[in-house]
Amino acid sequence: MMLCILVTMQLATALAMLTLSGGGSWSTTSEIKYQVFPVADGTVTFKTSSPTVGMRSDVRFYDSTLSYTGAFALKFENSGLGYWLDDCVSSTIDKDYSGEIFWQVISGTTTFTLKRDGIVILDYNYTTGSCEDKWNQKTYYAAFHPVYDTATSAYHAVDADDWITKQVDSLQVDLSATALQLRSNCIEGSGEVVKMRFFQSHSYIGYIRIDYSSIAITYRVSNCMSHSVELPTQPDSVGVGTVWTLSLNSTTFTLWCDAVTVLEYDYGGLGCADDWATPPDEMYFSTTTDSDYRLQPDICDDLKVPNSLDGTYSAGKDTMVEVKCKAGYINTTITCRKDSVWSKNVTDVCPKGCFMVDLDPNNKTTVMAGSTAYRACIQLEPYTPYTCQGNGTWTSSSKSSCIGEVKTMKLHIMLLSHTFEHSHTNRHTYMYTG
Repeated sequence: MMLCILVTMQLATALAMLTLSGGGSWSTTSEIKYQVFPVADGTVTFKTSSPTVGMRSDVRFYDSTLSYTGAFALKFENSGLGYWLDDCVSSTIDKDYSGEIFWQVISGTTTFTLKRDGIVILDYNYTTGSCEDKWNQKTYYAAFHPVYDTATSAYHAVDADDWITKQVDSLQVDLSATALQLRSNCIEGSGEVVKMRFFQSHSYIGYIRIDYSSIAITYRVSNCMSHSVELPTQPDSVGVGTVWTLSLNSTTFTLWCDAVTVLEYDYGGLGCADDWATPPDEMYFSTTTDSDYRLQPDICDDLKVPNSLDGTYSAGKDTMVEVKCKAGYINTTITCRKDSVWSKNVTDVCPKGCFMVDLDPNNKTTVMAGSTAYRACIQLEPYTPYTCQGNGTWTSSSKSSCIGEVKTMKLHIMLLSHTFEHSHTNRHTYMYTG
């Protein structure tokens, strides 16, 4: 099984609002995301360097499934060091915060601890408060809020040897006008999560998540659903290279998988309608694996086809193209799908036709089966099926690898040849006919 690549942070220090022009190029989600990173024993270590009044450090905590559990914030105020623990407490400590300071926040199952340069300055027991149910679970991941966190300069992760500079990039979007596309880096059943968090004028709207669960692909629209559910239309297959396309308007969230509509979620009449009524203008990724993303262009990328007559092909979405191929190669029809992705890989275009196959090299038996299209199969009784490969050769295969019906070939009574020209060994060559 091919495993998904775990998150590796490539980080930038400056605030940057990135806008894609729709040119079709793919970027990695590691550039536009919450910096979700693994933590040990619920401990997050970070540092600040003389933050000014009004700035804050904002840490988000997640469980093993990357579900949000709560937040903690340090507020750098005139009166001292303010702090806020989600649903628990908000107060101020008379502590200086000038210069470079190393902080540790420890999210335990009974106590929340804050350390300043190794010294405990807050030890909050939430088992006696109203927030125990929120915080009594183990923390596996953390992230710094890309908008609200303005003071954190760097942090430590359990899998990093040095400090990691905090990234605060975002993606400007208008998903009512241009769809967002994700090109998958993992397979169904891997357990990976792709979560997209949406904002309007820096105010949080909600998130949409897709889970590669072991049973089925599931989704969740925050504020509208209390838990993830299976897509009403399950994709035929999901693997590396699968393209998800999503669009949002004031009433509907639409999701395609490889140009097939798998979800049309109407929240217009639900209690969450007001949350999503204004389309987002900014988003971040919060994922357990990096994917590629882009804003959907109106055309497919140029396709350079070896052994074709015209060489390079382009087309607008929902357009079919007939590729004429050189002699000995199979003409191929391809389509620029409605998601602006070609319907076939370039290796499947203008494949070389097949003619001969060695059924039994030890017994020196060769079959002449005639020119056959790529991925077509023949059943040469009593042998197993053979599939025509794109390089003009046959390979023994199962019927499941065939495209279309398996053609059964029978032995023709005429013995064509006992030797090949320029061959010094005897070889029997037979003609099989359908």
